[in-house]
Amino acid sequence: MTCCSSAFKIELRWPEQIATSNWLQPRSYLIFNCILAIVFVAFQLLNLYDAIPVLGGYYFIYLTVWALVLQTITMVTLFICTLWAYVKLTDGPDGPSQGQAPLFVRYTVAFWYIIQPVSMIVMILYWTLVNPIWDPYPVVLSNYWAHFWNWVCLFISLFASRIPWSCKNFVWGLLFLLTYLGYTVIHFFAGIGTAGSCELYIDPVCCRNCCSCMAKPMEVESKDGPENIETIENAA
Repeated sequence: MTCCSSAFKIELRWPEQIATSNWLQPRSYLIFNCILAIVFVAFQLLNLYDAIPVLGGYYFIYLTVWALVLQTITMVTLFICTLWAYVKLTDGPDGPSQGQAPLFVRYTVAFWYIIQPVSMIVMILYWTLVNPIWDPYPVVLSNYWAHFWNWVCLFISLFASRIPWSCKNFVWGLLFLLTYLGYTVIHFFAGIGTAGSCELYIDPVCCRNCCSCMAKPMEVESKDGPENIETIENAA
């Protein structure tokens, strides 16, 4: 029990490890996190604009979307925490370390521990199973963000920050993935299905019952000859 609880324990020096960076001065690091937060919010809105007209409420059934929403929330709250820590760091007369971090900060760090590995996992799954990099189909800008550039930004943030990181922190990402796995089981047995018609899926039963079908675009015949139809995964 002690081992399990220690794996989830958030340990950091507040406000020093939130307000400072391995690369940047505190003020520059604050600006860096502000820019990242703005970028994540902007691309989240763009992704919603591209996907909601196609998917509607089904937008929220995809692992990519779960990860994107959590990443956006985390980067906004991380900026708030960095600003809070920066003010404390500059005003603190007795040195940088002032005891345990507030609950809001610890929750933000826990989310940060989730989004770091999950963003990489989503990227790998997308470019190997959904849209293989060796035989890709065209995607929109927001899709490149959702499956590659967001991970690049988070990877840079990982090394720029001084938030403690160790192998045990992967347990947070594992918890998130298990939660999504549990949702997919409910999704399957509830027969929620996916947006759009199932006619273009290789396995229509899979379309109706499973949100994680990795169907490739299919060749269908039209009066003008064969044409490539992109599956609904591209919209998310």
